[in-house]
Amino acid sequence: MYISISTMLHLWYIAASQKTACMRNVTGYTSADSSNNDGVDRVVTKKDFKAATSFAADSTYEFSLEKTDEGYTAVCNGEELKNTDNSFTSVQEDGTVVVGVMVSRKIGVKISNIKFTKSESKGITSNDKGDDKITPSGRVYSSNTVGAASYEFIYVPNCDGTLKVTGSDGKTEERVLSAGDAARVNVSVNIGDNKISYTYAPKASDKITSTDELKGDVTVKRATYGEENGVLIVSPDGTKRW
Repeated sequence: MYISISTMLHLWYIAASQKTACMRNVTGYTSADSSNNDGVDRVVTKKDFKAATSFAADSTYEFSLEKTDEGYTAVCNGEELKNTDNSFTSVQEDGTVVVGVMVSRKIGVKISNIKFTKSESKGITSNDKGDDKITPSGRVYSSNTVGAASYEFIYVPNCDGTLKVTGSDGKTEERVLSAGDAARVNVSVNIGDNKISYTYAPKASDKITSTDELKGDVTVKRATYGEENGVLIVSPDGTKRW
């Protein structure tokens, strides 16, 4: 079961190299094998189902996935795993979550008895205990490759504060954010590598451990093929012949 948010989120994942199914959350990558992570905070979390899974032919699995205000719950053959991190839901690229079933790597699967139900949300929970102070941090969710002349820089902090983003042209954009807000800042980029710097200044509060600024930078590569509004011809042998 895959849910694609920003780049990819696997909430049920089976790999040939492991003996159990698992619940895996991957954010921020621009390549399916998670090898592309230059200059951006990439996060991978994985929880294995305890019961060994038989990947032999004709094996049967009963699986369910539930999204509530508290997070995600995955169940495989009666065993339950939970993911209570809701932060990635603030950076969905178009405001939607696409739920589906897919297979790859020459695996054949028969899927049956699919049921889909919805319930009203009362608001995503913060999962905060309310007693402990928060250590200010932020995460860059945007990709580091782009084809257009405008790049959307996406940043989500865990506390209130002010974000400043500076592009390779020296222009700076500023956003005032609350904890969990997704800042979307359009930055001009040129063909080739573009260095984008950011600074986040946490707002003074007795709920955080420090007001020290958080600084970082990402390198975004812009590449184009062909001419704008032109036509790309794709052929089996790589020639111009149809």
